[in-house]
Amino acid sequence: TLGCQKWASLLFLNIEGNQITGGIDDSCFRNMPLLHTIILSNNRLSGPVPSSLWASTAKDKMVVIHNNMFSGHLPYNDVVSISNDNISWFTAINNRLSCQLNSNLAYSKSMTSVVIGNAFSDPLPTWVGDVESFLYV
Repeated sequence: TLGCQKWASLLFLNIEGNQITGGIDDSCFRNMPLLHTIILSNNRLSGPVPSSLWASTAKDKMVVIHNNMFSGHLPYNDVVSISNDNISWFTAINNRLSCQLNSNLAYSKSMTSVVIGNAFSDPLPTWVGDVESFLYV
């Protein structure tokens, strides 16, 4: 399990391609208010996507979690930052996520990219085509 207790002043986290295995503690990113770039891609991270991933209040945040083994639902109940326009780029391709895209994403004015290729149970919602800020889906 990846633990992140003492990184309060961290701005940028890139652990891409390090073959890290296991889960991430759900509270891992809670005490990192300045974190604006989170790149966890190309590892073997598994289990649920931690809700604390969205805890940073930094503007124009980039969250990249593709090519892992995350499973279950994205923690949208805790994604206050999406409706506050903090996230500009989010990718989660090639995981084991199995949920429908939450309509909270429709209210983001700054998000330009949502790239999610997983085993979603429902078709792409119609509201996705109405979000003017999306450049890539």
